[in-house]
Amino acid sequence: MQTKEYQAEWRAKNVGKHAEYQKKYREKNREKVNSYIKEWTAKFPEKNAAKTAKYRGAKLKRVMAWDNDPIKIQEFYDAARFLGMVTGDWYHVDHIIPLQGKNVSGLHVVSNLQVIEGQQNRSKSNKFE
Repeated sequence: MQTKEYQAEWRAKNVGKHAEYQKKYREKNREKVNSYIKEWTAKFPEKNAAKTAKYRGAKLKRVMAWDNDPIKIQEFYDAARFLGMVTGDWYHVDHIIPLQGKNVSGLHVVSNLQVIEGQQNRSKSNKFE
């Protein structure tokens, strides 16, 4: 069996272990990972634009009138920016139930938002536990 095939098979069988390994690696190598993401974004702007457009589209399709208060939603983004300025770390507005989750998809509504550290949000990805 080739190495890539073996690795893919191992990851499929050990999803939890792999996620934990990735989380620890990202925590230990934060600068390296952030640098890689920055380089990838610069190297593949069209892929990044497509990814961002897909996310924005999903977000727009998941806005509900019954819990869509633009002022309250903006307060989450303002809080994330404020925390970032105060602490010097990046903060993100996170969808508790991800908009593009594998098993479940959430809504872009006030009750599904939270402000968390950027590193924590990136490690969470599109997972809901």
